[in-house]
Amino acid sequence: MAETNIKKDIQILFESLCVTQQPWRVFSDFIRMSACSISNSVDYSKKHHEARDKMFKGCLSTFNGSMEKPSELFGLVTMALEENPDQDFLGDMYMTLGLGSHIKGQFFTPYHVAKLLSQIDDIPTGSSWFSVVDPACGAGATLIGMANNLKEKGINYQKRTLFVGQDIDDVTALMCYVQMSLLGMPGYVVIADTLSNPIVGEPIQPVEQESQDIWYTPMFYDPLWLMRRGANIGRRKKPA
Repeated sequence: MAETNIKKDIQILFESLCVTQQPWRVFSDFIRMSACSISNSVDYSKKHHEARDKMFKGCLSTFNGSMEKPSELFGLVTMALEENPDQDFLGDMYMTLGLGSHIKGQFFTPYHVAKLLSQIDDIPTGSSWFSVVDPACGAGATLIGMANNLKEKGINYQKRTLFVGQDIDDVTALMCYVQMSLLGMPGYVVIADTLSNPIVGEPIQPVEQESQDIWYTPMFYDPLWLMRRGANIGRRKKPA
């Protein structure tokens, strides 16, 4: 299916859901439900699992208790990113659906600009991994742009790069989380104010603080990254 057809199908489906609900509520609850579904398939932390299960159930009323249309929407988003991973699909969808005029005043940086700004030449060589952090990640355009820049340089970002995002707004942060997850990007997104409540701990082993909510991508649980976290814990426990 061509990308333009996918966007058209999403718009038609989205508009059908907005007959009895406000567009912002439909979109935000769809994003929250998608993020919860992804997270609860890999993150078995009792605190996270219970909170996300509660969030998921709370959003169901927007869709009259049915999963049919949210699942169809999620399938279309997945298909769009599979066909073209070099884009900020949800950010573009947000603007296309006219949600950029919402009271929060969120307007996302165009993907081609974000990708250009995320280009770097000084990339660590060898088999070591490195982290990329965006303290105001929005829907994830800069992090996605970085992943695609690395891919174009022949670097396997799934094995070598840890992607970390943070944003104060839960919906935009979860847009980033959903896209990172679907693109196989190892890392996590933190929902919190970067200035007053920044990420603490080491990049590979963040410490969740009060009023923070950390969402780990499925690729963060890949055996390679699990091994690296285990090695990091062992190194910290080793006597000086």
